[in-house]
Amino acid sequence: MELQVYCILIMFAVAASAFATAINSRGVVRMALSYVLATLILIFAVFTAVRYSQDSAIAQMEIERVKMEEQIKKAEEETRAEIAKKIADSIAAAAAVAEPVKEAGAYSPLAQEGISISNALLAVNVADESKDYDALVAEAKALQGRAAGLKRKFDGMPKDEDPARVQIDKGIRFLNVSANTLTLYYRAENESEETERLNVYKQNANAAKSAFASVQ
Repeated sequence: MELQVYCILIMFAVAASAFATAINSRGVVRMALSYVLATLILIFAVFTAVRYSQDSAIAQMEIERVKMEEQIKKAEEETRAEIAKKIADSIAAAAAVAEPVKEAGAYSPLAQEGISISNALLAVNVADESKDYDALVAEAKALQGRAAGLKRKFDGMPKDEDPARVQIDKGIRFLNVSANTLTLYYRAENESEETERLNVYKQNANAAKSAFASVQ
C-alpha cells in the first residue's frame, strides 16, 4: 500500500508540474495542449486516489469479516466443548439417579408433566419431510417453551427436603438441556454438528424421563 501512496503522490506532482508548464507555455496551441495534458494527468491522479481509498475500505472490511468469522468459530468451539461436558454430566447424573421415591406428594403433577414433555421431545422426527423448516423450528421452540414453563413452576414452589424435589430438579435440568439442544440442532452448519446435537438432545430427554419416572 505504501507503494500505491507514493505513486499517487508522484502523479499529483506530475500534474502540478504539467500545470506549471502550461502556465509558462507560449503560443495558443501549445498552451491548450499543455492544459489538456495537465488536466488528464490530474483526472487520472484523482481517479487513482479514489480507487485506492475504496480498496483500502474494502480491505478493512475484509479484515473485520475475518475477525468476526474467527470469533464465531471460537464461540462454536466453546459451545461444542460445553455440549460435550453436558453429555458427560448427563450420563453421570443419569447413572446416579436414586431409587424411586414412593411418596411423591405435591411433586407428582410436575413429574407427570415432565414425562409428557420428555415423550414429546423423543417423538420429534427431525427428518420429517411433511414439515418445512419453519414448522420444525416452531415445534422445537414450543417444546423449549414448555420445558422453561415447567422450570418456572418448579422454581415457584416452596423448597423442602423431600427427595422427590431432587429428582424433579434433575429432570428439569435434563429437560431444558434437551429442548435447547433440539432448537440448536436446526442451526447446525454441518453434519457433524447435527449428529452431536441430536445425540445430546435425545440423551438428555431420556435422562429427564428417567428422573421424572422415579417420582411416580
